[in-house]
Amino acid sequence: MAGVRSDARGGDGDAAGREGLATATLRAAWHLAVVGGPDTGWCLPLGPDATTIGRGGGTLTDPSVSRRHLQARTRRGGVQVRDAGSANGTRWRPPGRLRPARRLGRRWRTVP
Repeated sequence: MAGVRSDARGGDGDAAGREGLATATLRAAWHLAVVGGPDTGWCLPLGPDATTIGRGGGTLTDPSVSRRHLQARTRRGGVQVRDAGSANGTRWRPPGRLRPARRLGRRWRTVP
């Protein structure tokens, strides 16, 4: 699944294709957005099927991200995420918490 970027680097294909994907992203109940680093502005609509996010397939360009870094899917009550076998692991910190980020494992974890 391709992502959408809000800047001039974004998307493959013509402007109409990028516009259609941007509209789908905005209509999706859940989406993933990159908020820092070289891929800032990249967005991806999420659905019930697991989506793999990483540098593989041209999804992201950040060299600190593995080819298969993270998997995400929607479920009742939020989005589920898990590490997709990344070299350095994937970490997350629950919103509003000051403690250090926790490492995600291969088990699905619901993120509210």
